[in-house]
Amino acid sequence: MEASGEVVARASAAIIYLLTTLVGIAGGWITGLLSFFIEPSPYFAALIVGIFAALFAVAGIAYSIIARISDFLSLLTVSPEERRNYLKTRKRAGNFIGASWMGGMTAAFLLSLTLIPDQYNLVKIPVAVSLGVSLGNLGMFLTNMRIARLFDPRPLFAGLYLLLTIPTYFTIPFMASSRPDTIMLSYILLTIHTVLAGFITASWYVISARGRVSGILHAARGEDSSSS
Repeated sequence: MEASGEVVARASAAIIYLLTTLVGIAGGWITGLLSFFIEPSPYFAALIVGIFAALFAVAGIAYSIIARISDFLSLLTVSPEERRNYLKTRKRAGNFIGASWMGGMTAAFLLSLTLIPDQYNLVKIPVAVSLGVSLGNLGMFLTNMRIARLFDPRPLFAGLYLLLTIPTYFTIPFMASSRPDTIMLSYILLTIHTVLAGFITASWYVISARGRVSGILHAARGEDSSSS
């Protein structure tokens, strides 16, 4: 049962990363399309933040359902005393992770919209999305280290990848052009980076879960053979 809980936890983490990948892509493309019809302004920035908040809220609901299933399986293997500590730690870690994602996305948009010069206006939103998702992943990694006492390199990989690839947005040719095909280049690049980070991280979790399943099956066969 304990091993099954670990497998579900790793598989659920893969699903969560696929969800955040879809949120990043959907939010980036939606805001990109809106930029054709709405001039940059504080109201437009507020609209963008609202769109991403709604998308991440939906992803958060899905995450909470998956996490509850994983927690249920994990709680079956611990004593009542350990159960209380486990739930307390999980709740505290969840609060910090949620705050890191919301704070990271908000800070990323504020920094991108205020600090990036107007000649790079085409990349402000893609950079904000990439930076926000990066900060969310790094916050998740630090929370796991600090509160859950768990070293999970996968959020660290995703966060660093998205952070270190931000300079590539400023290499897009014809930066000063406002043609639709040029504007879409930055969102295509955002899609590529987000998909790569999310897919590699999700695959990492799936491979880890598959290895754990193989271990469970080998152990079960060993027990069966010894008992027979």
